[in-house]
Amino acid sequence: MSALRSDFGKLKFKRFNEFKGDQLCSAAMELADQVAAGRISHSGDELLTTQLLSAARLNVGDGWRFGRKGDIDCDSSYALSFAVRLARSIPESQGLRVVTLDDEAA
Repeated sequence: MSALRSDFGKLKFKRFNEFKGDQLCSAAMELADQVAAGRISHSGDELLTTQLLSAARLNVGDGWRFGRKGDIDCDSSYALSFAVRLARSIPESQGLRVVTLDDEAA
């Protein structure tokens, strides 16, 4: 674990605060909009597929967020939601990069 910590310590990550309330709802709804519009897809990752298809839609105020159905977590659903949100926030001038499993680690 200490080897990973030192490797990650060399990277320059932008720190984000913990996501809460309305951010959880808006990220989940933005993901659903992007999927419905056919703008994103994934490689069929088993964990992500299981968690997305097993997530419940919990109504909150004027929106909704992911919730657990039974014993299956929905963490990867939120991870994907915020990854999509962050990717969409990259200025177009930086271009598009498609990341695949074949990419070499930098």
